[in-house]
Amino acid sequence: MEANTAYLFISNHRDIILDTSLLNSCLYENGLVLTTSAIGDNLIKKKFLHTLSRLNRNFAIKRGLQGRALLESSQLASAYIKKSLVHENRSVWTAQREGRTKDGNDATHRGVLKMLTLAEEGNDPFAYFEKIKVVPISISYEYDPTDILKMPELLAKSRDEKYIKSENEDFLNLLRGIMGTKKRIHIQVNGIIDQEIAEISKTALNLGEKLSQLAAVIDQKIWSGYKLWPSNYIAHDLLYGDEEYLSFYTQEEKNAFEKRLVEKVDTKNALMVKNFLAMYANPVNNQKKSLESNSVS
Repeated sequence: MEANTAYLFISNHRDIILDTSLLNSCLYENGLVLTTSAIGDNLIKKKFLHTLSRLNRNFAIKRGLQGRALLESSQLASAYIKKSLVHENRSVWTAQREGRTKDGNDATHRGVLKMLTLAEEGNDPFAYFEKIKVVPISISYEYDPTDILKMPELLAKSRDEKYIKSENEDFLNLLRGIMGTKKRIHIQVNGIIDQEIAEISKTALNLGEKLSQLAAVIDQKIWSGYKLWPSNYIAHDLLYGDEEYLSFYTQEEKNAFEKRLVEKVDTKNALMVKNFLAMYANPVNNQKKSLESNSVS
């Protein structure tokens, strides 16, 4: 990466304040352009959070819109991002999907990529990606400070039930994300994917198919860039009832993770335990898929 150069960072998402703050800290320490970052307007309704988001160079994305209102909001966000990258030489961070991943199964949503192309004025919207520098980012937290707070939504999803957020839930998640226990955090910059974008652009695929291919490339980069912690390997072995990754953690680390599990989860509720473990185990599965895919290609 080069100084005085703007990049579009597309990242998996764990914490709306810390993800971008830590990335900007790394960029600053290396003399690189800082980012402006997307944040849902549902997270900045309180005055001090709005002020904090401005200090963190956030710009608001309106949530809960439909139809024409959603299109107009997406066009506005796309135009702002293009202006930042192309005309102001300011880097931009965006999550690979709307909202945080609740189950640790990170996947890039095609809708996010389509939104980015709305500001492209040419006949080929996908050509927008050839005009900017796209960099996938992998963020890995050893402990998710909001893991237990995600359980109600995960349980509702497992039962095919509609989940309704409680009052102040977004605020509590944001506060816990900043102040809760995380232990080690790793940020992996996975390089510019200009060659991959050029190859996709050459194909005769329609826009939707090209965006799907780009989403797959970003997923592979993010998955391969994970820093897997003992918590991930322990959760995987507990979830599947084996010792496949026994050499990647100590008995002391396993005891500490099991203590956290018992303290946070009703262990008599098998579905809750499964969801909690899967949250930490899914990055292991996805990185394994990524490595297998790279070895085949």
